[in-house]
Amino acid sequence: MYRAVFALAFLLYNLPAAGQTTLKQIWPTCQSVREQDPSTGAVVQKTRLVPQPFSFDPLLVWTSDDPDSLMFVVVGNGKTLKYTGCFDLTLLADGQPVTLGKLRHDSDPGNPRTLVEYVRAEIPWSEARKLASARTLAYRICKDDYKADAEFLCEARHLITTAQTLKRENAAKK
Repeated sequence: MYRAVFALAFLLYNLPAAGQTTLKQIWPTCQSVREQDPSTGAVVQKTRLVPQPFSFDPLLVWTSDDPDSLMFVVVGNGKTLKYTGCFDLTLLADGQPVTLGKLRHDSDPGNPRTLVEYVRAEIPWSEARKLASARTLAYRICKDDYKADAEFLCEARHLITTAQTLKRENAAKK
């Protein structure tokens, strides 16, 4: 599942230049994205990530090889790594806490234009379902507060519904 996070670096490095069509303009709204890992065959369902410079943008990732959890990732890009010494991440759905697993940090300094920082934690499936009905989603990294936009919430609902369907289909095959 963690390989999917590192694939995001590719997306960050290949954003269109100013004046070109942006990813948000060509993707249909309110749908998560499905990919299949060619080496393992695992299905990866994720929200879209169109990062803003010097911000920390949310991403949800579900994979068929770990179907009972959802990964919440906050992706930041900038000139320095901001949260390397911080191990405090709080996620709130409609003001109510969502249980998270152990917080992890990763970075990808391979791009000469910007550093990419990942702050991530697993969400148990029972807790992930809270996101499907949430009208607001807020997260705090250390002492910095962030709020997910309406498009992310809509994509999160689609992802959770799609993942639930895929989980049922896989259970029926067994």
